[in-house]
Amino acid sequence: MKNENLVPKVRFKGFSDPWEQRKLKLLADFSKGAGYSKNDIIDQGTPVILYGRLYTNYQVNITTIKDAFVKVRPGSVFSECNDVIVPASGETAEDIARASHVCISGAVLGGDLNIIKPKIDIIDSSFLALCISNGQQNKELVKRAQGKSIVHLHNSDLKQVVLKYPNKTNQSMIAHIFDKTDRLIAANEDKLEQLKTLKKLMMQKIFSQEWRFKGFTDPWEQRKLKWFLRVSKLKNIDGIFDKNSVLSVSGEFGVVNQIAFQGRSFAGKSILNYGILDHNDVVYTKSPLKSNPYGIIKTNLGKAGVVSTLYAVYAPLKTVYSPILGYYFNLDTRVNNYLRPLVNKGAKNDMKVRDEAVLEGKICIPDSIETQKKICNLFSLIDNLIAANEDKLNQLKKLKKYLMQNMFV
Repeated sequence: MKNENLVPKVRFKGFSDPWEQRKLKLLADFSKGAGYSKNDIIDQGTPVILYGRLYTNYQVNITTIKDAFVKVRPGSVFSECNDVIVPASGETAEDIARASHVCISGAVLGGDLNIIKPKIDIIDSSFLALCISNGQQNKELVKRAQGKSIVHLHNSDLKQVVLKYPNKTNQSMIAHIFDKTDRLIAANEDKLEQLKTLKKLMMQKIFSQEWRFKGFTDPWEQRKLKWFLRVSKLKNIDGIFDKNSVLSVSGEFGVVNQIAFQGRSFAGKSILNYGILDHNDVVYTKSPLKSNPYGIIKTNLGKAGVVSTLYAVYAPLKTVYSPILGYYFNLDTRVNNYLRPLVNKGAKNDMKVRDEAVLEGKICIPDSIETQKKICNLFSLIDNLIAANEDKLNQLKKLKKYLMQNMFV
């Protein structure tokens, strides 16, 4: 009869035998790195792995080292392909209980690294690194880590870890699927970053008029914001909107439903005095953020709702297709430069500015509604691409989490 505790929930086809379990000291040899710190890093030399890499640039499989080199000293310890390294010290037990498979030989292994050399005929190094960094083995190491301000993990602790493992072929298949998933995640993260960089560049170039649509050459005029917006005094006095329609404003995501975004309502007992924010209305938050000390300005591209009395609400005039204002003020430098001369900050870091005064600053956008819409359509296309890539990235991360929870015992 199978030991159900040694059979994972998700398996590759053709594998049905229960896994084995042994203490790691029976499956590997152990040693330590030697010397070196970040102060020894130079531009060219011999590649080095310091324990901090496992925190700042963690990889299950270290295949190349392009950013850290040292001048070799006597007594140095060098990696051998299939080594598995584990930090010997760190700030928290959770941080320290992680491992990487070193896929290259000849790299210097710095001090504060525990080195595990698995018996490669029994244990796949990538599989071992995955086990130590996740699941039951990880929890066991977290318990063994000792210390207060600095936490330590010794080879003697690693030797006592009970490793649960299938046959070598199955280990390699498991390691391969996680390597492939990690590569997909990294590729999507890179693509997402490129799209965000492109959007930022487009915002800089288009609103500075360096980039223009073909056939559009007339210069844009600087106008006060009040040319495009008026203060909205609409309140929720008739109770049309309830707490499910309270909106929040995020620097990254714009106008969002408060409950959907933050998990619960932060509204007061009564929201009858809250301002109504219609679709395509513009809102100014009057509250500082880390990157926006004078607040942020966003256009409501979603459903109508209500916002706190701390916010200023503006209705668009016929001179503007208001989504362009959301894109115009999307760059931190631009919204900060616009608001800085208009806002006085109080002793409690609150914004001392009348709703009307916020409209006194000057902006530069095209007068043509057609051009405004063209610009917005272009940015909307980029936003949709970013959203699609974020969704794909989240799905990949969920898949990895599911596999982590179900492919190990």
